[in-house]
Amino acid sequence: MTTQIPAEVPTAEFELIRLLKSTPASDRWSICERLEKQLGDRAKAHRLFERAGAEVMHGEACERLRRNLRTALEAATAELRKAEGLVVELCGPSVYDVEYAEGVAGDDLLHLISTAHRSARIASTLQKAIG
Repeated sequence: MTTQIPAEVPTAEFELIRLLKSTPASDRWSICERLEKQLGDRAKAHRLFERAGAEVMHGEACERLRRNLRTALEAATAELRKAEGLVVELCGPSVYDVEYAEGVAGDDLLHLISTAHRSARIASTLQKAIG
């Protein structure tokens, strides 16, 4: 997909960043070429383009890592919920594993898993609040 690059490329860094964000990565170099022609100074155009490009890449990296964190926290929460259910099942009347149902270790394990599950849910909520 090719984006229409405006005839006049913004030279204010903030506006250039906005243009770069809205332009697919494969089409961004044409913005630098347009800047060169517009400014008549290749070095200045490249410095401006590199500063704006670095900011865009930083933002994209943050977005990617935030998505990965959200996915990891959701997976951890789901697995801890599953582990909690398995310990409850081991202690329940249908299975009644004596070592889990009657030992202190079973209670402690359930408590630790429940605490971790609660912590993972809180971490997920905090992460969503950040974005």
